[in-house]
Amino acid sequence: MKRSVAILSLACALAACGNDNPAARLGSEGRAPAENAPKLTSEPGTGSPAPRTINIHPNHPTYQVVLHEREGGIVDSIHVRRGSRHVQTLKPSPNGGTAGLGADRVSTPDLDFDGHADLALVTELAAGTSRSHYWRFETATGRYESLGNRETLQVDTAAEALTTFNRGGHGGRIWTAARIGVVDGALVPVRSEEQAWLQDAQAYIYIVRERRGSRLAEVSRDTLAESELRAGPSWHNDDQQD
Repeated sequence: MKRSVAILSLACALAACGNDNPAARLGSEGRAPAENAPKLTSEPGTGSPAPRTINIHPNHPTYQVVLHEREGGIVDSIHVRRGSRHVQTLKPSPNGGTAGLGADRVSTPDLDFDGHADLALVTELAAGTSRSHYWRFETATGRYESLGNRETLQVDTAAEALTTFNRGGHGGRIWTAARIGVVDGALVPVRSEEQAWLQDAQAYIYIVRERRGSRLAEVSRDTLAESELRAGPSWHNDDQQD
């Protein structure tokens, strides 16, 4: 089975220096990168897809992340190197996920807002939603630790917030949202908000849950009139006010 290799160079922001734009997403071929975004370059190939190289902080020593793909462009493994030294092999799940996403499948968000870039790989892509595998960079060991595979997060570096938001039926009146945190080496919801429709009562309800120990506990439940319906979670209102 043919294997193609796409090479991504990640700066020492992963190990020992800050990253001015740690959540920058890798640009796609054929699309001009945004100002201050890392530059994506291609080198001549030998029959297989040309390697893609990204330099986030080119003035410092770099980590290299090599994506090993199966036929069809599905990522089988990710090899992390520093210079010529192999550091570790990462195994995305489930099974490398969606094929044909190109460089846009990879991003380097700062998931715990410690100033060091972490790693995200999109593994599933469907209408209106996607899933990603996440790894947190441990500065003490210089290695990536898996945070698992979950719904793709929205990363707000300025607000230091990881969130999800999904609209359902009723013209978007039904929705669920959550704030996510890194707790004991895992990505877990620390607060959730939900607007749902109760068929029996013929009414909308708004439910808020907050993390209590190892689980989310319901802290409020309100029945809403049509004029009281919310377009999204409370933190969307905060963003609009800012």
